[in-house]
Amino acid sequence: MLDYTKTDLHFKILKDIGQEGKNSTVHIAHDYQLDTEIVVKKISKSDFKNDSEFFDEAKKLYSSNHPNIAPIQYSCQDKDFIYITMPFYQKGSLNSLINKRPLRVSEIVKYSIDFLSGLHHIHTKQLLHCDIKPTNILISDSNDAILTDFGLAKYLNNDGLTLLGKFYDLHRAPETLQTEIISNHSDIFQAGLTIYRLCNGNVFFKRQLDRFVNKDNSFNYDSFLKSVFEGKFPNRSAYLEHIPQTLRNYIRKALHPNPADRYQSVLEFLNDLSKIEITHDWQMLPNGNGCTWQCFKDNKEYIVSVLNKDAKTAEVKSTKRVQTKAKETRITKYCEKSTTFDKAYALVKKALNNNSI
Repeated sequence: MLDYTKTDLHFKILKDIGQEGKNSTVHIAHDYQLDTEIVVKKISKSDFKNDSEFFDEAKKLYSSNHPNIAPIQYSCQDKDFIYITMPFYQKGSLNSLINKRPLRVSEIVKYSIDFLSGLHHIHTKQLLHCDIKPTNILISDSNDAILTDFGLAKYLNNDGLTLLGKFYDLHRAPETLQTEIISNHSDIFQAGLTIYRLCNGNVFFKRQLDRFVNKDNSFNYDSFLKSVFEGKFPNRSAYLEHIPQTLRNYIRKALHPNPADRYQSVLEFLNDLSKIEITHDWQMLPNGNGCTWQCFKDNKEYIVSVLNKDAKTAEVKSTKRVQTKAKETRITKYCEKSTTFDKAYALVKKALNNNSI
C-alpha cells in the first residue's frame, strides 16, 4: 500500500504582476521555505474539465528543462486553486522592455535566438507552445530570453498534429481560420509575429489595429480575421527604419499565410537568424522634434536624425565623429535640408542599412 505524505508550503503574495486569463493571475510572492522572492501563477480549478488536468501545465514545464525555458520550482494546490512557482526575473518580460524603448538589432537577434532555442527544444519533445508572445518571454538576470507559460501547450500526435485549443487573438495563425488541426507551423507563425513586435514595439504594432475599429468604437472582428487570413495583418512591409532587410525577409517567411511556405522547422528559422551580420548596431533614441538613430563603430559615433521643420517638411542630418573628439563631420550623402517626410525616412532607411556609411 502506498504511503502518501501531506505537506504544507507557505508563501505570501506581495504584488500582482499580470492577468493571464479569466481564471489565472500572476504574482510576486515571498517563499518562506526558500527565503526568496518567486513568481506564482495562480489558476482557478474551475478552469479545468476534470481533476486529472490540474497539474498538466506544471508537468509540461518540468519535462521541458532547458536554459531558455522557465524552470518550475514546485506546484501545489488548495481547495480552489492550483499554484505553479517559478524564479522571479527582475528584468521582467520582453513585452515590458519593448514598451520602454526600441531595441537595437543585436538585441532583437540575440533574444530571438534565445527563445527560439527553447521553442526548438520543446518541439523535439512533440510539444507545441501555442501562446508565443512578448509577455510570455522573460529576461533572466544573465540577459537571456526565457520562454514561459505553458498553459495552452499541447502534445502532438504521431503525425505531428493536434487540435486547436484556446488562443491569443492577435497572434492567431491564418490556417486556424480554416481548420482546427494545427502543427508546429502555428508556433512558427507566432514566433515570427513576436519578433516582428520586437523590431517595431507595441505602439507601432497595435496602431495597425485602428483600421478595424468602427465609428461606434466597436471592433470589426470579421474584418480583422479576414486581414489575418490574407496576410495583411500585420503589415509585412512596415518596419522601423533601422531594421535590416535580411531580418525583414526572415520574418516575412515565418509569417507567410500559407504554412507550406513558412519555415518548416524552428531550426531553419534559427539558422537564418544566426547568419545576420550587424555592422552598425543602431539605437533609436527619443527626439521631441523627430527621430534620431545612434551607433558606435571603430571608435566613431554615427548619428542620423530626422528633424521636423514644419507640418509638411523635414530635414535629414547625418554626422560622424571620432569619440575622443568633439568635432562632427557631416555625411553629406545622407543629409537633406528640406524634403517631405516620406523622402526623409526613405533616405534615413538607406543610411541605416548602408554597411559602409
